[in-house]
Amino acid sequence: MLVFLKVPGYWNNAFGGAILLAAVYVDYRVRKTIEARQRQVRTQVRASSTADGIPQSAIKEA
Repeated sequence: MLVFLKVPGYWNNAFGGAILLAAVYVDYRVRKTIEARQRQVRTQVRASSTADGIPQSAIKEA
């Protein structure tokens, strides 16, 4: 593609590297965001299951 724009060949590696770095960074950010959301949901579930310090399992058994 860059050949049609008459860009020297060595720039091809630079553009390819930049695209690769951008893809890796975006993947990293997406994975961190998903992991943080999952951790937040787990924390909320734990907090709601231990209302007043009594585990829900103890309440259901009683």
